[in-house]
Amino acid sequence: MNPGGTARRVFTEEARDLLIDLEEALLELESHPGDAALMARVFRALHTLKGTGAMFGFDAVARFTHAVEDLFDNVRKAGAPATSELLALGLDAKDHLQELLARGASVPVEGKKPSADRAEDGADADGVAERERELLDRIGGLSARWVAPAVAPGAFPASSGVRGDDAVGAADALPAAPPRDFPMAASGAIPASPGHMAGLTPPERSAVPAGSPRESQVYWLHYTPSPDALRRGLDPSRLLDGLHGLGPLHVWPHCEVVPALDRLDAEAVHLSWDAVLITEHPLAMVREPFVALMDEAGLNVVALGEERLLPSPELLCRIAAQGGVADAAGLLAAAGAGDEALRAVRGQGGSADAVSMASGGIPAATSPLVSPSASAVAAVPWPVPECAPPAADEAAQAGTLRPGGDEGPTTSLRVDSAKVDRLLDNVGELVILQARLSRIATDHDDPRLRELAEGLERLTESLRDSTMSVRMVPLDATFHAFRRLVRDLAARLGKDVRFVAEGGETELDKTVIDHLRDPLLHLVRNAMDHGVEPADVRLAAGKPAEAVLRLSATHAGGEVLITVSDDGAGIDLDKLRAVGVARGLLAPEADPGEAELLQLLFLPGFSTASGVSDLSGRGVGLDVVSTALGALRGSVDVVTRRGEGTAWRLRIPLTLAIIDGLRVRVGDETFILPLTQVQACLERFVNGEAATLGLIEYRERLVPCLSLRRFLDVPGEQPAYERVIIANVDGQPVGFAVDGVAGLEQAVIKRLGGPCRRAAWIAGSSVDAEGGISLILDAAQLVRVAQGMQER
Repeated sequence: MNPGGTARRVFTEEARDLLIDLEEALLELESHPGDAALMARVFRALHTLKGTGAMFGFDAVARFTHAVEDLFDNVRKAGAPATSELLALGLDAKDHLQELLARGASVPVEGKKPSADRAEDGADADGVAERERELLDRIGGLSARWVAPAVAPGAFPASSGVRGDDAVGAADALPAAPPRDFPMAASGAIPASPGHMAGLTPPERSAVPAGSPRESQVYWLHYTPSPDALRRGLDPSRLLDGLHGLGPLHVWPHCEVVPALDRLDAEAVHLSWDAVLITEHPLAMVREPFVALMDEAGLNVVALGEERLLPSPELLCRIAAQGGVADAAGLLAAAGAGDEALRAVRGQGGSADAVSMASGGIPAATSPLVSPSASAVAAVPWPVPECAPPAADEAAQAGTLRPGGDEGPTTSLRVDSAKVDRLLDNVGELVILQARLSRIATDHDDPRLRELAEGLERLTESLRDSTMSVRMVPLDATFHAFRRLVRDLAARLGKDVRFVAEGGETELDKTVIDHLRDPLLHLVRNAMDHGVEPADVRLAAGKPAEAVLRLSATHAGGEVLITVSDDGAGIDLDKLRAVGVARGLLAPEADPGEAELLQLLFLPGFSTASGVSDLSGRGVGLDVVSTALGALRGSVDVVTRRGEGTAWRLRIPLTLAIIDGLRVRVGDETFILPLTQVQACLERFVNGEAATLGLIEYRERLVPCLSLRRFLDVPGEQPAYERVIIANVDGQPVGFAVDGVAGLEQAVIKRLGGPCRRAAWIAGSSVDAEGGISLILDAAQLVRVAQGMQER
């Protein structure tokens, strides 16, 4: 067991989510450059990533994030709108952070050489370091635009260690040293020299402009880590150290309860801390690192009020550490605070919302007592950082917190997908056993057995649906990734394109989503390169200069319909036909319909591009789309109108694990057709041998009908009476003639290997109630193979 590795893996996953949120906020800022809430969202993502990254040893991530955070903090404080140059830098920085995360905790930057045992990665590491230096140079250049007037350039040394996040200066664009561990004072004693308490680093002084809209707030924290924190890979001291980024921090470690050496558990946490923090940030941001690392249960936070009204933070910290006060009002009274401070904290509910600090496990009798006369200690004149009024969402989050940091039940749980897959496999086996029990109950006239089978069937269906819902993931995150792609391609191609995503809440099986990214990538690139016209061409055609590329999703029965559309030039069918004739795919005298012409686009190596670029021209992209959709048992079709645009419509099953199917019988064999494709069941009489591919009347029209007995060469006598299953194949009804219908069944899809795997019309197999094997048929592939055989 490797708890540290598990914690680092959890951090990496959380960090990727933070980077997705960061990119989304940066892209939103392009449309709303003056939105203070979006700028605060960017800052929060960077701040959380920096603090947690340093704690888990991702020092390269923490250093670089600190430099980017300083830049955006300066812009935020200046109240300036985000410029295109700033946003481009932010997106490039996000890409670099993503690369640092992918490389792991240790990345040689700032000119460091890779270790000897990783010499083969040296060139790649040097490239990462070079990109980081270029980004830091750009950060330094941009920082000068938002430096506070009262701060002289170069006022701070480049290697200043861990600084307050409110420090402003051009030199601060350079990365800070990684956060350091707290020095532990023996017996909980605080070093005598003012301003150098345990773990306290005095922040750089920054000017406060006249009429500052908000004073710095003082918070009292008591932190008792969970005893197994170290086993889970958490370092509580570094977690507290991360609070330095929010402002001046005064910390008192409680060492009195540490057991004797012979009873000491070296893997358990025996310490707790009292701290006083001065910051402009809301309570939500103070708690954020603890929440992100799932160690907030032992954190109590109380707002004491504005710094200007309170006694020195050193005195507050000393009295809080005694353990004899239970709320904010009691602490301020013991410290000799003025009436104005007491009225303010009581007016804010300081007594009613008291958080008991004695519950932190520090007995008053054993705590290091400090007499109230300690108010004579001189207050250190800490500066009040320049600050901006909180955004609305921050103000809402900064409300009163309940004891223990409990803000409500957890709404999500991160689980390894492999565990969910194993659970689903077990549910699949349970479904098979339940089907066998139901069949036995049907064959035996035992009411108790039938009742048991029916109850188990209901429970199994509920368990199946619940397990399947765990695997269902919204498409929103997948759609979001293409917003950045469209932005970058538009800038590169010199086109003005607006990306619109709709239906991101639509859910699909995670396995299906993983296989969807490549097809969607090729369709979006194809639309940007071939579909959307440059602004001048659009204006000449009477269109708006800005094109629209739309990615939408919606449920369609048991499938999901995903559409990639643009309002561009559309597909030139005449050119498409000419290329088909030139490549020998069409006869010169042939007059194919629109649907047949459009199918040429999905052939390997087919392209209408006049030249080859890194975006298109090789005829690979749409072939990848067709192949990937076939593997998913899905389909793709295209609708286009010259001069108005093109829409690519993808139909995809909700899941690849368990499906509702219609079991049919042909001779002694049974097959399953996905119920989502079935439209109707007909019947017909057959005189003699049926044609492999014939016609049948359906709703006053003739539709193709494929005889599964003839196509699959099933032995036995042709029955005179057949059932015909009408299925939806690429939007058109097609009949499948079978001997009979066995009924509906939940089919647990099992993948096949060997020769069966190469048969495109077999989607998988399933175990039936008798323990036999039934092949799951892919209706679309069956029709294509049959048509190809008939043409030959």
